[in-house]
Amino acid sequence: MLPTTLRDSSPALWGRLRGRSGFTLVELLVVIAIIGVLVALLLPAVQAAREAARRAQCMNQIKQLALAALNHTDTHGFYPSGGWGWNWVGDPDQGFGKSQPGPWTYSVLPYMELNQLWAMGQGITDAATKRQALSDMNAIQPGGFICPSRRPSVPTGIKPHWAPKNCFKIAESGKSDYAINIGGDSDVGDYWSFPGPNNMNQALHPSYQWPDPDPSPPESPRDGQIFNGLCHVRSEVRIGQVSDGTSNTYLIGEKYLRPESYQGVGASGSPTYDTGDNETIFTGFNRDYQRSSVEPPQQDRLGFQRDFIWGSAHSGAMNMSLCDGSVRSISYDIDPDVHRYYGIRYDGQVVNE
Repeated sequence: MLPTTLRDSSPALWGRLRGRSGFTLVELLVVIAIIGVLVALLLPAVQAAREAARRAQCMNQIKQLALAALNHTDTHGFYPSGGWGWNWVGDPDQGFGKSQPGPWTYSVLPYMELNQLWAMGQGITDAATKRQALSDMNAIQPGGFICPSRRPSVPTGIKPHWAPKNCFKIAESGKSDYAINIGGDSDVGDYWSFPGPNNMNQALHPSYQWPDPDPSPPESPRDGQIFNGLCHVRSEVRIGQVSDGTSNTYLIGEKYLRPESYQGVGASGSPTYDTGDNETIFTGFNRDYQRSSVEPPQQDRLGFQRDFIWGSAHSGAMNMSLCDGSVRSISYDIDPDVHRYYGIRYDGQVVNE
């Protein structure tokens, strides 16, 4: 109950006291404005923290891929092979190395605790059933292959005209935002179009002519220099052939991709078509999962297509592993010669950053 002095006051005074029980419109607008300013100040910090977390996750994924590749190397004596060409996908009955039609992304699966995925279709003798199993395998998006700063880890569209030799055509496939080092040479262009042999018998025949050179250091400066990195068509590059040193040679890192193609590619000629992301995750040697250091890395940007270079969605720098298993950030402003030297395993150049 109100004190007597207030209850006996004039109605005007009582009205004024009751009117002070809430905010005025002006006061409310001021509070809203202050909150808006605080949100505007905090939002960039929150976004930066989230991007830092995504970048750290990306670096960890590359670290795991590098360790898987090195475990493969310890087990088989050579780095994961590049496969046969874009007309073939991985096959568990073809083992590892020269006989494996699939790329490095397929060969590292057993060393990432993904042996069940790698083994899909193993031992199946019926051709149609085997092709279906390999189709199902390629339709899966395994974890650890997609940069969280770039896109969700889900299957996306591939080129509609893709017609592989050992699996059925599918509309969407798993992808990889990470590629392996094929070297730093400028003459690899003609080899990207290599589809592979027409059939398994042709592939296994000793007289079939494959396009890859001897991966060992050549006598002549130009002889066999097409692929001077870690992985190419049917490669079996041994650690002893990395004469520049494992801490001076790129292994696995982020690939460049136009933002238009993040959610999958359309038909050839469409705005979203990109020849650097149009195959399945387990398709043999192609631009999607092998990259060259012949040009400097780039940050992803609209309207700019480079299907053979390194790059990422991160600002300032991309993530790259070296052959010793370490992972570091590579600035987009890296000296072009230094970048190229990192891609060549035996050039004898001293890398000074």
